[in-house]
Amino acid sequence: MKGSDGGGDSANAIAARLALRLPLYRPGKDLRKIAAATLLCVCDDDRAAPARTTARLAAGQDHVQVDHYEGDHFDIYVGDLFERAVADQIRFLAARFSR
Repeated sequence: MKGSDGGGDSANAIAARLALRLPLYRPGKDLRKIAAATLLCVCDDDRAAPARTTARLAAGQDHVQVDHYEGDHFDIYVGDLFERAVADQIRFLAARFSR
């Protein structure tokens, strides 16, 4: 699997034990149960975890910050988009732990 910039290389596979569980996995539904500050890094062109659904689930929750990135689900793991997301995550954590 390669990112949009052609970087990265990994197998396009998952463990068989996930085949029946993954389609039912909806972590956003439990977002309201989390009290800790939460950062969601959302890829706007994501086909695996649609950005609109994530934004809707996060709406109105003061403890949730949503950062948006151009690209698909795995694009955020390589290249410049990865560097930007990591910098945003560091800023998020630094702001919470510097209080």
